[in-house]
Amino acid sequence: MKKIVSVVLIMMFVVLAGCSQKETSSTGNAELDKVISEKEDYKASDYVTLCDYSSIPVDTSVTSDEIQQEIDAFVSSNSMEKIMEGKAKDGDTVNIDYEGSIDGVKFDGGTAQGADLVLGSGSFIPGFEEGLVGVEVGETVDVNTKFPDEYPNSPDLAGKEAVFKVTINYIVGEADPNAKFDDALVKKATNGEYKTADEYKEMIEKNLKETKKNSMGQEALYYVINNSTVSDYPEFLYDAMLLRMDASYKYMSQQYGYDDFSKFISEVWMITDEEYDTQLKEMAVDYTKEMLLYEAIAEKEGFEVTEEEYNTEITNYLESNQMETVEELKEYFVTNYASELETIVNESIIINKVTELLSSRAVEK
Repeated sequence: MKKIVSVVLIMMFVVLAGCSQKETSSTGNAELDKVISEKEDYKASDYVTLCDYSSIPVDTSVTSDEIQQEIDAFVSSNSMEKIMEGKAKDGDTVNIDYEGSIDGVKFDGGTAQGADLVLGSGSFIPGFEEGLVGVEVGETVDVNTKFPDEYPNSPDLAGKEAVFKVTINYIVGEADPNAKFDDALVKKATNGEYKTADEYKEMIEKNLKETKKNSMGQEALYYVINNSTVSDYPEFLYDAMLLRMDASYKYMSQQYGYDDFSKFISEVWMITDEEYDTQLKEMAVDYTKEMLLYEAIAEKEGFEVTEEEYNTEITNYLESNQMETVEELKEYFVTNYASELETIVNESIIINKVTELLSSRAVEK
């Protein structure tokens, strides 16, 4: 059974569900209003036992298994059969060059060469992948698309019609089971940048080490989550998280061009409505507990949100979403994430403060 994609902290907007202040105003979302009406004062520390995070050990060593996984992936990706004839069909992995333009002008992020794409995966905006089904290998076509009206990845493109000139270079076949990680493969796959397998292996180890060092802050956060204990949680926090996650997934499905959510989860995630409900509830519990950990640390450290920090964050949200007024922003989050703007802004600031603190406590071992 496949798993639904995690959207918690989706686009940096999903945050702690709770706050100690009761709200009385209507948001226009009956389910959200019900959760708001059930809010109650609580202390996260009553539910959370924090581990010692004064100095957080983070392992940055690179194992032989990790290096071998990278080698295996390299060999597999560079020994795939290139099918140079035939028509692309749904489910095929195709290697493509593409160049996107709006009103005849190329835009940032709309051009790539040698990109692999699984047709039907929903990786690209609606209409792009569908426009390549039935296209011959070697053929160049113009694919007419329209960016979703809400497109947080690049708000400048939201709602705009675009034309992509796409060439299918080849259809990706099966990997050669007899391919070996040797000097010849390395030299060919890297166009001579690396001449020996040993040289390429050294690069892999170096990059893995650098990646681990750069992610020490995130690993420190995982350490605290895994070594602290959450005994329980307020029910309304769980209800708020469940509502928020469900709204986020349904909003995601719209960005993929689906009006029918059941069709979206069956075709994209290949799960049933019942499986979705089960997984959603499990994830809501996990992330409700995780959010309580943030709150507990904030309580212990005395973190608060200043008026200046709040106003700065509001300005950032307005700019990133290309909106003029706070009222627009409030409606956006209520409609698409079943969340109150005030809660989102306050708690995102707290999350950033906690994350920065834990990052500063990370110690390489």
